[in-house]
Amino acid sequence: KRHRGLFLDKEEVENQLGCNYDESKLLINLYDKGITGGTVEKVLRESYGVYTELWDIQYDLAYVSPADSIDDIRYLFNSVKEISENFKDEVQESPEFEVFKPNKKLSIREAFYSNKKKVNLEDGINSTSGDFIIPYPPGIPVICPGELIEDKHVEYFKRLMDENVDILGIEDNCISILK
Repeated sequence: KRHRGLFLDKEEVENQLGCNYDESKLLINLYDKGITGGTVEKVLRESYGVYTELWDIQYDLAYVSPADSIDDIRYLFNSVKEISENFKDEVQESPEFEVFKPNKKLSIREAFYSNKKKVNLEDGINSTSGDFIIPYPPGIPVICPGELIEDKHVEYFKRLMDENVDILGIEDNCISILK
């Protein structure tokens, strides 16, 4: 039975160059309802005890194995269905990934070997980064060691964190800057 967000046609996949259909994987996509992959992952984990294998801005990938019972698969399906129905009137804006021109103050090597300290994200504005800051997805560095952290970066990171995007280099709302 088809359900929006859970159906992927085998022929549709296999007709694309370089794609194969894998019946052990369930691709979840509620992005057209304004629900990001990160939000689906978080709600599945926190509210239903279901862990997906990986996610990006649009999709979550779940594996089904011979160890899973029909009831397990139904539970996953019904959990996603409930998320889809509960978010009907709560459409979220999906984060826009931005590209910033780097403002390099030191080489990565110089920054790597410099003394660093951890500060609150907001307190790092106008400081030189001591680490990479990488939203995942997509996994592309926004800030590299030795680059200036500006207020536009901090606002961007806050927006992404509000959308449940993981950001490597930010831990407990703190970042590494040069002393």
